[in-house]
This record gives sequence, C-alpha cells and structure tokens, in this order.
Amino acid sequence: MTSFPLYTRYPQLAASLPRLPLSQGPSPVAELAQLGGKTVWIKNDGLYGTVYGGNKPRKLEFILPDIRRTGARTIVTFGALGTHHGLATALYGREHDLRTVLLLIDQPVNDAIRRQLCWLHQAGAILHYTATARRTRLLAPLILLRYTDWRRRKLPYLLQPGASTPLATLGYVNAALELAEQVAAKELPEPETIVVALGSGGTAAGLLLGLRLAGLNSRLLAVLVSDVLPLSPATVARLANATAELMRRRGADLSLTKIEPAAITVLTDWLGDGYGHTTPEAERAQALLQESEGLALDLTYTAKTMASLLALLEDGRLGKGPTLYWHTYNALPQPLPQPEPDDYRRLPQAFHRFFETEV
Repeated sequence: MTSFPLYTRYPQLAASLPRLPLSQGPSPVAELAQLGGKTVWIKNDGLYGTVYGGNKPRKLEFILPDIRRTGARTIVTFGALGTHHGLATALYGREHDLRTVLLLIDQPVNDAIRRQLCWLHQAGAILHYTATARRTRLLAPLILLRYTDWRRRKLPYLLQPGASTPLATLGYVNAALELAEQVAAKELPEPETIVVALGSGGTAAGLLLGLRLAGLNSRLLAVLVSDVLPLSPATVARLANATAELMRRRGADLSLTKIEPAAITVLTDWLGDGYGHTTPEAERAQALLQESEGLALDLTYTAKTMASLLALLEDGRLGKGPTLYWHTYNALPQPLPQPEPDDYRRLPQAFHRFFETEV
C-alpha cells in the first residue's frame, strides 16, 4: 500500500496542502466474528495516531501545518466537557509547541467525563467553562482577544468544533482512498454499507467525497450522535463539496459532479435524549463488543453507532453484502496517568461543581 493515497492520486496536493504525519500507516481492517452470522468488518481508526487515536489525528494532520503557516502559537477550539477532539488537539499541539485553549459546554457528567476533564488539564489545555453553545458564541471573540500574541500581532488559530472544516476533512478523503487500496489488496471485500458516527460532520463528509473519488459504491450510513450542531444530509454534502472545491483550487483535477444530500443516509433514531446522554441500546452494544471482541466503545459516539448497526442487522435492513463499521474512538494506550485526587483539585474552580465529592 502507498504511504498516502491522496498524494499518490493527486500529487499536486503534496505541496499545496501539506500534511504532518501523525500515524505510521493505514488503520487496520478485520472481520468482527461475533455479530450474528452477518459479515461485518471493522476499520479501526482507534489505532490511527501516535499519542492518541481515533478520527481526530487524521484531521489534525492537515490542521497543524496550517497553524504553522499562520504563525499562531495558540489554538482556540470548542467542545463538550468530555471532548475527545479537545484532548487530541491538546496532546498533539503540545508535541508541536502549541498551546490549546478550550471553551467547554455542558453534557451529562459521569466518571468518564470527570476523568476526561482531568486529562484535558494534564495535557496542558487551558479550560474555560462556557456552559451553552449560545454563551460560547458570545464569549469566543473575547477569548480570541485574551489569548492574542500582541507582541507578535498574532491572533490564535480558531478551530471549529470537531475540526470539521474543508481542510481537516481531507484526512477522511484520504481515509476512503486508503480503504480502496485495502479492498484492492484483498484485505477485505468492498463494503456494501459503511456505518460511521456523525458528530460534527467532517468524518462523514470526507468519507462521502473519498468514496466517490475512489470509485467505491459503498452506501454511507451516518448515525447522528449530537444535537448541538445542525447536521443533516444537506450539511454533510455541503462540507464534502466544499472540500472538493478546496482540492480543485489547490491543483487537483476533479471531474466528479456535485455530491447531493441523497448520497448519504443520516440515521436519527439513536440519539436518545441528546448529545452525551446514554441509551440502554448503547450500553448493551458497549458490553457486547467489549466481551466478544475486546473492543472499547464510548457511550457518546461509537456505542450508539454500534447499537444502530446491531439493530439494522437484527431487522434485516442491511443489504446482503459486507458491512463495514468505521471505528472512531481512541484504541491506543492512554498517554496520561489515571487522575488522582490532587489532579481534580488542580482543575479550574469553575469545574469543581462536576465532582460528587469535594475536590
């Protein structure tokens, strides 16, 4: 397999859209053995990365060179209290001498979220609790000014939630081309259906565009796991088309027609009470995959996605061909130690309210 299929297919982009590699190679594919007689494969992006896996390193591979281009030394970005995007940004940013500032909104709090808050702090992120999306939008300009490097006249680099921008979406265009190479190498059959979580949209949009460019006929099912951002087939298709236009502007010869919203199916029945709220189906899927495959799912994204896939299997709503589950949750060893009580106490005072015991 080639080292980076996007550049192999469109060599002009290697110079015009530079990448900072954050993984040693393609993420592996394998067959899931215990899902009821149906051929289901996994592409495990949880193993894609060096210090933190999942879908975030693929996006940051294009974002970090862009930050270098601007000369910024601080990233300002957004997420919920347990943001994996924020943790990945802080960890990889720290490796490249970049400071990460996070504006965090509410989500249901459990032990995993408390632990994630501590890890965000341990990773060097500066945390601001903004509670709601509306308050975040109002405070963001002030935060940008607060962390401006006035001596160098450099604003922070503003990164959208989940890094779902046309530039970052290139990471998943490449991921789809990578999958096509694995199919060509007979590592797995061409999937009839691909099931993936839909959080901020960049992963699904990149796959949508990349599958078209790769010539794969796989149907893309995106499982909605967030009601914080307005996501629909139209918004995902819009981001895919914006990414294609970016590639054209930077020298790629793309002959494909506009991607229409009908090219993606968004499943909305698995959200439950909202972003970060668990569901019984997600909890069952989490337990099943841990027991049968040793695969860890998180209750916010991947467990709801797997719950959807399992229900579709049971109801016979998937086609006769192979199904591919695209795993987007970190499966690398956690790079930070388990938090101790002193780690909780070091959190900014605004976050102490989220702990059941006094910190």
